Amino acid sequence: MVFAMGTAASIVATEDAQGAAIVGGMGIGVAIFGIIISVIFGILYFLIAKNIPLKKDWARILGIIFAILMLFSFPIGTVIGIILLINISSDEFKNWWEASQTPTV
Repeated sequence: MVFAMGTAASIVATEDAQGAAIVGGMGIGVAIFGIIISVIFGILYFLIAKNIPLKKDWARILGIIFAILMLFSFPIGTVIGIILLINISSDEFKNWWEASQTPTV
C-alpha cells in the first residue's frame, strides 16, 4: 500500500505540488495505520500462542479464526494458515485438548 501511495504521489507531483503533498501525507497515514494493526495482531498472536498450551477455549477459537484469516495472505500466510488448520483439526490435537477438559471429581 505504501508503494502504491508513493507511486500516486509521484504521478500527482508532476501535475502540482499540493496534490503530491496530500497524497504523500495519506501514504504516511496508511503506513502508521499498518504499523499499529501489525502490532495489535502481533500481540494477539503472542497471547494465543501463550494460552493454547494452557488449553484456554478463547485461544483455540481465536487461533482458528486467525488461521482462516491467514489464508488470504498469499503465498506464505496461506501455507501457514493451512498448516495451522490441519494441526488444529487433527485427531492428535483433539485428543490432547480433551485430555484435561474432563472434570475431575
